[in-house]
Amino acid sequence: VNPTAKLPCVFPKSLDQLSFFDKEADTVEYGYFHGYRLLDWDGNEPAFPFGYGLSYTTFAYQNLLIEPGEITPAETITVSVEVTNTGPVAGEEVVQLYIGYESSRVERPVKELKGFGRVEIQPGETKQVVFNIPARQLAYYDEAKTDWVVEAITYRLYVGASSAPGDLLHEQFSVSK
Repeated sequence: VNPTAKLPCVFPKSLDQLSFFDKEADTVEYGYFHGYRLLDWDGNEPAFPFGYGLSYTTFAYQNLLIEPGEITPAETITVSVEVTNTGPVAGEEVVQLYIGYESSRVERPVKELKGFGRVEIQPGETKQVVFNIPARQLAYYDEAKTDWVVEAITYRLYVGASSAPGDLLHEQFSVSK
């Protein structure tokens, strides 16, 4: 059996990559960023990234497509990627989709997991994985407006095997007003 589990957390390379912790404190306040979002924000490379997993086979990602390249806040973007089993045995891969926010008016993570899909692939076989991401999933909560806001900006879309930058294909799309 080929294992397909992925890590639900990130493992830093060193303790200085973690948030400050005082074991004697009665209360602890953490900032907005934690886990892989904190390591991305600080520009640190983890020992094992979020979504990392082992397999008896290997996978290659190619042909990342985004349609359309621009949407309104009421529309949905469709993302597809081809995944090929380049190894000797059948396996399942968990394809991960992240979104990053270019020029956001508010402080946001470098990238956030917005979707994932599991696909079973035989050796030498290629399968297409498709995601439909409604623009509303890109929103942040604006306290002044007391409402969710989808920014009219350029977004960076990442697809790959984990949150590690070296594992990710990337493209841009935008949301218009």
